[in-house]
Amino acid sequence: MIDSNFDIHNLDSVREAYDPKLVKKALKITTNKLAAKSKTAISKKVRARYKVSVSDFNQRSQVSKVSNSTDSYSSAFIWRGKKIGLFNFGAHEIKKLAGGSAQRTQYKTRKNKKNNGRRETKSTSRALKASGRTAYGISVMVKAGQRKTIGADDGILPFISIGRNNQLHIFRRVGSDRKKLHRLDTLSIPQMINAVGGAEITSEVVGAELAIEFDRAMKFVTKGRQ
Repeated sequence: MIDSNFDIHNLDSVREAYDPKLVKKALKITTNKLAAKSKTAISKKVRARYKVSVSDFNQRSQVSKVSNSTDSYSSAFIWRGKKIGLFNFGAHEIKKLAGGSAQRTQYKTRKNKKNNGRRETKSTSRALKASGRTAYGISVMVKAGQRKTIGADDGILPFISIGRNNQLHIFRRVGSDRKKLHRLDTLSIPQMINAVGGAEITSEVVGAELAIEFDRAMKFVTKGRQ
C-alpha cells in the first residue's frame, strides 16, 4: 500500500515533510525507472508484431539522460536507424535447379563468442521436390506469423549477396539494362514504434507506474533518515 506521505500527486506536501534534495533525488530515480519500463514495454510490443531481434532493437534505441527544470524531471527516447534490410527477417532462398528440382537455402545469423561477439551468418541448403506450385524467390517474415515470398519482377528473381557494408542483403536488378542493384528493405525501428503506438504505450506505463515508482524511490532515499 502506498504511503500517503509519498503521494506524488501531492508533491508540495512531500517537499514540506522531507528534505527537498531527497525529493529531487527520488524524482530522478522515478524518471529513470519509468523510462526503462516504457522502453521495455515498447520493445515487447514491437517484437510481438515484427520479427526483429532484441539486439537489433536495442542498437537503434537509446534513453537520454534525465534533465531537470525547477520543478520537474524529464527523459527522452532516441529512436534512430535507417530501414532494415529484408535479409534480417529469416530469409529463405528457393532456387530452381536444372532437371526441374529445387533447392532451399536457409540463413541464420548469430553472435560468435570466439570472435569477439561478431555476428556471423551461416547457410544450410536442402533439396526440394518442385511442383507447379513451388514459389521461387526469397521468403521472409517481417510480421510475426506472416511469411511472404519475394518473387520475380518481369521474370527477374531477387538474390542474396554481400553488400557494401560487408553484410548479406537481398537485391533485385533494376533499370532497363538490369545492371543496377536495388537493396530490398522494410521498416525502420522508429517506423515500427510509431506503428504500434509508442507514445500511447509510454503514457499507459507512466499512468500505471508513476505513483508506485515514486513511493519506492522516496522509501529508498529516506531509509534511515526518518
